[in-house]
Amino acid sequence: MSSGAGTAFRRVKFWSRDFTCYYSWSDPETGRQFSLSHISNNHLITEDAVLRRLIKSVKRGDQVHLRGWLAKYGHKGSRAVRGTSTTRKDTGGQACETVYVKEFEILKRANPGWRSAFPVSLLIIAGCAALLFLF
Repeated sequence: MSSGAGTAFRRVKFWSRDFTCYYSWSDPETGRQFSLSHISNNHLITEDAVLRRLIKSVKRGDQVHLRGWLAKYGHKGSRAVRGTSTTRKDTGGQACETVYVKEFEILKRANPGWRSAFPVSLLIIAGCAALLFLF
């Protein structure tokens, strides 16, 4: 497999939980090429309900553009505060970027044809299964 450092991310497995982004790779070459300073775990917050709905509509692979500023936040009645990272060299629980979003735009949706076809294919499969069950 011939590939450069600029595409190492394609050989990395990514997944996330509530507040954490995880990643792993299976071969040492990918580990040497993948730059940990180029991954970030972003938490987007906004008071704007329209922006919030737009942000929630984003799917894996979509290209987005946003404007805002780094922020820290907490919840009423709690002393807990989530901060933000200000450097790309930190690690651990405080290495996240918390961004207060003022503008948000989806530049390009990933795989729009496949995304449209998927629900239709599920209906076709369900219909075929129902027909098989009936006959």
